[in-house]
Amino acid sequence: MSEAVREFGQRDPSVTYHLRPGGYAVVRNTAGDVLLGITHEGVFLPGGGQDAGEGPEQAAVREAWEECGYRVRLGPMLGVADELVYVIEESRHCRKRCTFFIAHVIEQDAAKAPDHEVAWMPVAEAQRRLRDGSQRWAIDLALQATS
Repeated sequence: MSEAVREFGQRDPSVTYHLRPGGYAVVRNTAGDVLLGITHEGVFLPGGGQDAGEGPEQAAVREAWEECGYRVRLGPMLGVADELVYVIEESRHCRKRCTFFIAHVIEQDAAKAPDHEVAWMPVAEAQRRLRDGSQRWAIDLALQATS
């Protein structure tokens, strides 16, 4: 596990970034492929922002279910990274404080968020297509943890 909070994205010193904590899951199947959600905004690991009273663990589990239709069990935490982004839906710049976990599928349901496609991708393709650098970093950490 990485102890330091890494930072990804282009920092604009003239912008105030609003902290937005969340939890994310790196889920791999027996073939080694990575579970991803695909939206009009890009390709992402399952996960997202924490709701009130929720920790990053609960957010990762809830978001994997809501976005992808997979119930997951979390394994070890991989690390924490800040992703500097502009969130269109919130009309503001955010410092997404992303806590990443290794996770395993324990149940699958056909239901998922209607604006999400779900895909299992080989690691190299996932690394090329993921929008956020912090998520590519998390996959690297997961590979190191399981080798």
